[in-house]
Order: sequence, then structure tokens, then C-alpha cells
Amino acid sequence: MIRCWVAGWVIAVCGAASAVAATIYVDDDAAGDPGPGDPLVSDPLADGSAAHPFDAIQEALDASLSGDEIIVADGTYSGPGNRDLDFVGRAVTLHSASGDPATCVIGCELNGRGFSFHSGETADTVVNGFTILQGRQGGSGAGVYCLQGSPTLANCVIATGSAGAYGGGVYSSGALSRPTLVNCTISGNSANVGGGVYCDQGSSATLIDCRILQNSARYGGGIACRQTDRVALTRCQVIANLANVGGGLYCQIAASPTLRSCLVAGNRANSAGGGALCLYASSPVLIGCALVGNTAGSDGSAVYCRFSSNPALVHCTITENEAVDGGAIACYGESNPTLTNSILWANTQQAISLISGDPVLTFCDIFGGWPGDGNIDADPFFVGTPYTGPDGHWGTPDDDYGDLHLSPGSPCIDAGDNENPPRDDLDADGDGCVTEPWPVDLAADARYVDDPDMPDTGRGVTPIADLGAYEYGATSTIPPTPCPGDLNCDGVVDAADVGAFVMALIDPTGYPAAFPGCPWLGADLNNDGAVDFEDINPFVEVLSAV
Repeated sequence: MIRCWVAGWVIAVCGAASAVAATIYVDDDAAGDPGPGDPLVSDPLADGSAAHPFDAIQEALDASLSGDEIIVADGTYSGPGNRDLDFVGRAVTLHSASGDPATCVIGCELNGRGFSFHSGETADTVVNGFTILQGRQGGSGAGVYCLQGSPTLANCVIATGSAGAYGGGVYSSGALSRPTLVNCTISGNSANVGGGVYCDQGSSATLIDCRILQNSARYGGGIACRQTDRVALTRCQVIANLANVGGGLYCQIAASPTLRSCLVAGNRANSAGGGALCLYASSPVLIGCALVGNTAGSDGSAVYCRFSSNPALVHCTITENEAVDGGAIACYGESNPTLTNSILWANTQQAISLISGDPVLTFCDIFGGWPGDGNIDADPFFVGTPYTGPDGHWGTPDDDYGDLHLSPGSPCIDAGDNENPPRDDLDADGDGCVTEPWPVDLAADARYVDDPDMPDTGRGVTPIADLGAYEYGATSTIPPTPCPGDLNCDGVVDAADVGAFVMALIDPTGYPAAFPGCPWLGADLNNDGAVDFEDINPFVEVLSAV
């Protein structure tokens, strides 16, 4: 490998141009290695080339510069140089040769963690295609530790790690910690708080298409969040995690993560909050999620909220959850959850346990009924009913979480509220618009689909959304719609749309002439089918958010 090194103010030139990105190789079983499998016995000519690869991963990281690529041959890497791995702030891509985490393992052997990101790493620091196994820390972050570091981990497995304090699998702390995990599995980890994932102090973690499975902790078996509202899970599964409180998700002190199109199932709390527990002004948002087969030893098998915590659930299906009180929701300490377009059915004991607070449910299907606009009490007719399996217990391998799509004729079809929906801030349908209503259901199919055989019993203009996590008759094709707020049709929502919005509001006949081809209903920001003064505040909110 040819390098250009710059020391102090001396400029060295390699050839006629600056140094280019290098490819560095790691293989502890290469032909020239006299000690295969032993990172302390290396090829004497090891330089990271394909012919003479490094033995240990940290050797390659130490030799790398930002922009480099490190390719690790399949195998198991353990011992010194293969744990407590540190990029020292470099934007390097580290990936296994096959991309398959099952064939490339970083074995920590209960003697250190997998990776430590603490030097301002960004999303350009990438780890791809590894299993990180048996990390162990008396403090925090046995698998992956992020303190003011924001790496990207893709196609990784983080398993069987143990932390004495926080984050058995992943730990993230500090406002500059923003790790992104894509298609990762976090399983079998343990900690005091946050068996799978822990985030605090303004940190954020973005998890997309991830699985958080069978982790355990005293608080927050799957995920624990404290003093942060920037954690986001999309299309994730939080399944069969265990804790004293907050089996799947534990939120404390203004912790308000957002879950979109997620399955929260088979989690258990020995005390309260089998699926999710919210304390001290923690108000998570769940959009298009299913909460199934969660259990709690006392209260709130699906969701438990206390001390001014106000979770919001939209288009969720909550079914077959079990607790002594509050089979679906338990509210204490002046907590006021809101549920819209959701189904609460066949939960044990009653659907809602209310000690204090004022839950607001509208356009929901609630077993046993509940006061509120658009609410019904009728069998939703799921395609397949969830089942514990032969052992009779949720959270075990034989669980069947059912098929929660709606059958033909379900009273939940076209029964939702289209007004003031959550917005597509992640551009889930890839159309470039982030201000439209969240366009997909839990299966990533279209959310707004009309069933001509059912009356529109909901509110708004056709197509009326269904209740629950799935839309009846939906396909993966998302129909195009006007992008709310883009009133001058330049493809973005910004200050240039203010004048056009005002014209659409007060001069609907003049607007088409001034902005030909722009849909007038792009000014319908509250999605009620009309453009009027009720759209002003939503327009200001959208303008402020983009």
C-alpha cells in the first residue's frame, strides 16, 4: 500500500495526486500466517494487502485512513485486537467478505465489548456483516458502545452480551450519539437497564428493519430510553423480551421514541408494562404498530403510563395481551394517552384500567366499548387469531402472532378518521414528499384504500382509512397524492409556499391560474377535504418542521 503522510505543515506528494482510498484485508488463516487463529502470531510480511493480510481487525483499523475499506475474511476473530475495536473517529467501511454475519464472528469471549465509538464518528463509519458475540462490560455497552459517536451498523447480529449497567447490546449516550442500525438482530443480551438497546441524555438511535429479541433487564428488556425524544424504530420487531418493568420498551423522564410499522409481541414484565412502560412525562408515539401477546404480572400488558406520560397510538392493533389490570392500557398519575384509528380487542382483563388521567380514544374498536367520537364495539374479524401455541404461554418459540389483516365485511373497514394524520417524515413511499399522511400500513401496503362494498362510517373524504395496523384490500402500489404544503409545486415545502398557500386559502378561483397544474387540495393540511382557516396551524407546523 502506498501512502502519503502529512506531518505538521510539510506537504508530501505521492505521484501527481493526493492519496486515494485503500482496500485493507484481514484474514487470520492466510497462507503466510504461521499461527492460524492466533492474532498474536502473524505473517511477518503482514501489511494489509490481499497477499499478506493483517491477522487482527484492530491492526487494520490502526493502519486505515478515512475513506478506506477493510475486508475481513470469513471466520471467527477473538482475542487481543479483535475486541474493544476502535475507529478513532475515522470514516472507514469495515465489512465481512461475504456480508453474512453467520460466517464472520467477532467473539468477545466475555472479556470486553465489540466496538467503541467515542471520537465523533459519523454515519460514514460503517460496520457491515458481522456477528458480535459475548461482549461483557461491568459498565455499559457490551456489544456496541456509542458516546458522542454516530456509526452505521448494517446486517449485523449483536448477541449474548452482558452489561452491568446500561445497554447489553447497544448503548448510546449524548446529543452527538446518533447510531443507525439497519437489518440488525439484537438478541439474548442482558443489562440492568436496556437489555437490548439503551439511549439517554439526548442521544438518538435509528433502527430500521431490526429485530430486538429475547433480551432481558430489570428495566426495559428490549429497549430503554431516558431523557431523549429522538429514538426511532421503523419496521422493527420487538419480541419475547423480559424485564421487571417494561418488557419490550421502557421510557423514563421525557423519553418519547417513535415506532412506525413495528411488531411488539410476546414481551413480559414481571410487574407493569409488558409491551411498553412510560414514566415521568414520557410520551412515545406508535404509528401502524401491532401489540400482541404481551403480558404483565400486574398492570398494563400492552402499554402502562404513569406520572404525566401521554403516549399516542395511531392505527395500532392491540390484541391478546394479558395483565391483572389493563389488558391493553393502564393509566395512572394523570396520564392521558390518545388512541386513534386503533383496535383494542380480546385483551385480558379489561381493555383499559384507569386510576387517574383522561385517555382519549376516537375512531377505535374497543372490546367492551369506550366513549368517544367514532368508537365501536364489534368483532374486527381478524384473518387469523393469535395463539400461544401448545405450551399456553406467550413469549416462547411456539407463539403464533396471527394474521391481523381484516376479513371481508369487518366493521373496521373504512371506519377511521382521516383528519390530522401523522405525517410521512421518513418518506416511506419514496415519492419525495414528507408532509403527506403516513402512507403505508404494517405490511408496507397502501394505507388509504376504499372498499366499495362497505359504507364509509369514518370521517373525511374517500378513501377512508381502516382501523388497526392493516388496510383491507391494500397493495404495495401507493397511489400518488398532492404533497401537502407544496403549493407552488417546486418539489419542496419552504417559505416560497407561503404566498401560494394564502392564495389557495382566500382566492381558490385565482389559485389555479397563478399556479397551473398545482392541486388546490395541497393546501388541505389537516386532511379534512377542505381548504379553510383550520389549515393554517397545520401549515405553520409543516413549514417549521421541514
